[in-house]
Amino acid sequence: DPAIDVRITKGNLRLEDFFPDAAGQTTVAGEVHGTLRQPQGELVFTGKTLKLGPQHLDALDMTTRFEGDTLKLEHIGVRIMPGQELKGSGWVTRQGAYALELAGQAIELAALDFLKTDDGLLGWMDLAIAGQGTFEHPQLSGHAKIQGLKIKDQAFPDGALSLELRD
Repeated sequence: DPAIDVRITKGNLRLEDFFPDAAGQTTVAGEVHGTLRQPQGELVFTGKTLKLGPQHLDALDMTTRFEGDTLKLEHIGVRIMPGQELKGSGWVTRQGAYALELAGQAIELAALDFLKTDDGLLGWMDLAIAGQGTFEHPQLSGHAKIQGLKIKDQAFPDGALSLELRD
């Protein structure tokens, strides 16, 4: 189990160098020490004007803390566009266990690129996603409250959508 001692004052990363469906400039700063199997420390990631798959993001920031075999996601901030934010936290272990919470209020449906159509989709949603399990046996639940939904200028009643993922 080799020792590690890494300090990054400001590292610039291009997402497209690591992920084929991503683009944008990010920075990472922090320090990690200990051993490869039992790291300790913190890294802070920030990015602006990003593309992750089909979704464009105004900003992304995440604070991670290494505590032995657990990577804690102490803060996750996703800004789809100004005023349209998701916030969350979680953790993942080397053995594949995880927990995650992510929530946002008044997210405009038109800001979600994967929902865009030529039909003029309007409306907003409050969203909450939470899960805890393992990658082998995932568990996740989500709830969305949708309001002001209009497609092609036709209004639809407000509603709710629930999602459950269980192995």
